[in-house]
Amino acid sequence: MKKFNLLVSHGDTVRKVSFEEGRNKKIIGIFPFSYSPVFLFTDESELRKRLGADPNSLPHIGFWKSLMSVKDELNKALTELNLPIIAGDYFTSSNYSYDQNLIVTINGGKLSSVYADDRKKAKLRYINIFEEV
Repeated sequence: MKKFNLLVSHGDTVRKVSFEEGRNKKIIGIFPFSYSPVFLFTDESELRKRLGADPNSLPHIGFWKSLMSVKDELNKALTELNLPIIAGDYFTSSNYSYDQNLIVTINGGKLSSVYADDRKKAKLRYINIFEEV
């Protein structure tokens, strides 16, 4: 199984560490791609409305599409860490939907997306960039 780097809380700072080094620490995020500084927060909301979501931290639909290539390995790692896996409905963004209710659905090995009205609920799972100083 591929092991992913983790972003962990270390005192009053955060550090990017190996899976083995971080597995027993307070995990903030996981890096799905070794070549990228983008991490996926490990916290995930329950199903909710989009109102109040941070549009700048929503994963772009392209991120979700890329994630599908490592999703099974990523979910195994998240399960091992006792963290929420990637599955179900998530709010997302695209170049055309900054403030619209675009939702991506991940069901097994399939990904689909749909524009929904404001009443449709989905989960929030944010991304960010970690820049080592």
